[in-house]
Amino acid sequence: CNLCASYRMKGLCSIVLRNAKPYIIFAVMDMLSPKFEYNILKFPTQMRLKEWWFTGFYDAKSGIYFSFFCARLNVIDQFSLSIFDPKLPEPIHFSKRMYLRTEIYEGGFSMAYAAKTYSFSFRGETNGRLFLHLAHPRYTAKLNFEPSLPPFTKLEDNGKDWYGFVHQFGLQTNGQFSLDGVTHKVANALAYSDHNFGKLPSNCRWHWLAVQHETISIASLVNYGPNGQCYTQVLVNDPAYQQFADRWIRLSASVTFELNPLVAIDAGEWQLTSPDIELHVSPQQQYLEQIALPPILPVFVKIAHREMHVKVHGRIRLEGNWIVVDGLHGVAEAHFGRW
Repeated sequence: CNLCASYRMKGLCSIVLRNAKPYIIFAVMDMLSPKFEYNILKFPTQMRLKEWWFTGFYDAKSGIYFSFFCARLNVIDQFSLSIFDPKLPEPIHFSKRMYLRTEIYEGGFSMAYAAKTYSFSFRGETNGRLFLHLAHPRYTAKLNFEPSLPPFTKLEDNGKDWYGFVHQFGLQTNGQFSLDGVTHKVANALAYSDHNFGKLPSNCRWHWLAVQHETISIASLVNYGPNGQCYTQVLVNDPAYQQFADRWIRLSASVTFELNPLVAIDAGEWQLTSPDIELHVSPQQQYLEQIALPPILPVFVKIAHREMHVKVHGRIRLEGNWIVVDGLHGVAEAHFGRW
């Protein structure tokens, strides 16, 4: 895409978005190609090239939050699906590591994988539309996502690491998904999606929140460690606040995520505070995924990743005016690990 081409991504796309095989084997094959832009002597630094896509939507009719992501690494790829259903005692989580079949073409990209018991394909277009097809004995999905709000991007280069995030709120989700034989038709459910790419630190630690409803979208990230990225941005799409309409507003980056001391620790309610924001973040369901590669001596990957479907209320300050917000749904993450 134009964004990738303008931000040193031409080489990354050629390395990361491809029909992946184990890196060492593929690097040797690539060295025989005149298009190869890296060489095997740079393998330690190429290990830090990462790219992933996350998409999630809240279906108000069923109360289900449905999310999935595709991650592209030089060691291995991953597809994960989470279904947070309030009627179930715990969320459904499906995660597999594989080598994705990928393609970049004029106007978009595609990623797919087919096994004996499941298959999926995820593709995107340069106009922002996304499509997911999923087949599994327990759950299926055929969904499309149409952008309705302007995205915002974060591009950073601190001399050692460089990366970009493309955030898209207000995607209109249509189609259907099924769970245990029950089909849920989805009409204009609100979705969030992001695309993250770059040369990131091997050790990553973050708290992250992305929530929305029809009139407001909020994203907040706190990365920990040297040169950690921190931001909070808000988009208001409410006729009562025309002065803020259709533009992303950056709030104070001095944000803290902390467990609410007034609520039992095992309830897991979070507070998100800064000079411009006071939010109560209530997990509806959550799961913890732990990954170690190789399992015995995890020198490549060792991650503890917690994803939560959350409901949020509180207030935000826009240009000196406090605005009460309530009934926002979305996702929060607590991520700690090396990958």
